[in-house]
Amino acid sequence: MADDNLKRIAEELRIVEEFGDLPDDELRWLANHVTEKTYNPGDCISKEGDPANDFIILVDGLLQYRRDSDNQDNRVWDMEPG
Repeated sequence: MADDNLKRIAEELRIVEEFGDLPDDELRWLANHVTEKTYNPGDCISKEGDPANDFIILVDGLLQYRRDSDNQDNRVWDMEPG
């Protein structure tokens, strides 16, 4: 991973409260091991019953968790950056 990109990711992670106090070397390690993904509005990133293989850190936008039941789309929770 390019140094500039690694630094940018580390800076974005630093604003997350849970990572804010990590020593620089641990934050760089974490930044080096993340996979950035970008989604478009309305994209489905996971469905009920899918294995929980990922840990999501939202740095921009809004993530909405919705549960489909009886053909109704019910919002359960929203996630904002940080």
